[in-house]
Amino acid sequence: MQSRIDDMLAMLESPISAIRARAVLLLGHAEHMLSMERLDQLYEDGDSATRVAVLKYLARNLPPDHIQFALKGLTDSANSVRLTALQHLITFPNTSAASSLELLLKNPNFHRHDLVIRAMGVCKDNHALWLLLSILEDVHSPYQMLAGDSISRLDARPITDHLLRLLISDDEKTVFAAILALAPVNDTGIIQPVLHVMNRWWTTSKSRIPNEAVQVLDKFRDIRIRDALLQILSIKYDVPNDYGIIGRSSAIHLLGNYSQPQVISYLVGLLQNGDSWDRNAATYAFTKMRSAKAVDALLANIVHETDQGLLMNYSYALAKLGDKRAVPVLEALMQRDPQTKASIETNLRALNPPTPVKEQSQGRFSKLKLRLRLR
Repeated sequence: MQSRIDDMLAMLESPISAIRARAVLLLGHAEHMLSMERLDQLYEDGDSATRVAVLKYLARNLPPDHIQFALKGLTDSANSVRLTALQHLITFPNTSAASSLELLLKNPNFHRHDLVIRAMGVCKDNHALWLLLSILEDVHSPYQMLAGDSISRLDARPITDHLLRLLISDDEKTVFAAILALAPVNDTGIIQPVLHVMNRWWTTSKSRIPNEAVQVLDKFRDIRIRDALLQILSIKYDVPNDYGIIGRSSAIHLLGNYSQPQVISYLVGLLQNGDSWDRNAATYAFTKMRSAKAVDALLANIVHETDQGLLMNYSYALAKLGDKRAVPVLEALMQRDPQTKASIETNLRALNPPTPVKEQSQGRFSKLKLRLRLR
């Protein structure tokens, strides 16, 4: 191994830049630590391929100053080096890249703004946060949603009020991006504005906003959410579309956070009278309740279900709830529908694992008999 390392180190002295770049990459894979001085020399004296190799080496071996090298790479004249530096920064959270990233956004010769915005999502400073907000606010930007997603990876509290104001926009992309950005905010003050947005866009054809709003609200346990969901779910789409179905299913699933009688009654009504999408969502909602009443509701309605896919969902829900009363029901269900037997059997084993067979210790005479039989 050492002889190979020596060969690679010798390659670093080659006058051919491609060989030096190859040596740096090989040393990185071999996890051989080069000094920062040597890396700096290779970076400053090398061509773009060598500078890319140095950045890849740093990303693999992570010496203390690797972020500073990546920041240097952002200002490089070669796009390949800038791209490598960006990919490095996207992987490692840092507190000092926002200003360099801002310059890169303004560089007319660099067009991978998507990578710049993703890199901002790991910058742990407010400057990056405000830069991302400015992108999100620009209704003409093709990167609004990406900016919202990057904000969701940061502490968005300093800009929460700005995001809430964007929710009243008539531009769907802006509202959706703002909802994305609000995902990590735990302040209950966002509940009412998000509910208002969900209600406003509920019947809008092909809108993803209601579904994303549900994801934001899932972390809260607030009766305002429960009551709003029960009210809004009474509105059915005239012409269902994929986004509408997903949004409605997510809202039903969210009701599983609330085990009050009116919620259980509503979900039971869906199990009995809803379409397959509603029944599917209701079974999953019950898995979130973790209560005997949820088990009662599922056991009472499983006998009337005929959809094979939903029968598997029932078995999954009952296994997840862990109530042994479901064991004979699932055993009977396995015989009822051969096509779903394997899936239901898997859920049954999760609910009621088979008792491991203990090996009986053999006495002295039993061992003697065994040896005699083997002769």
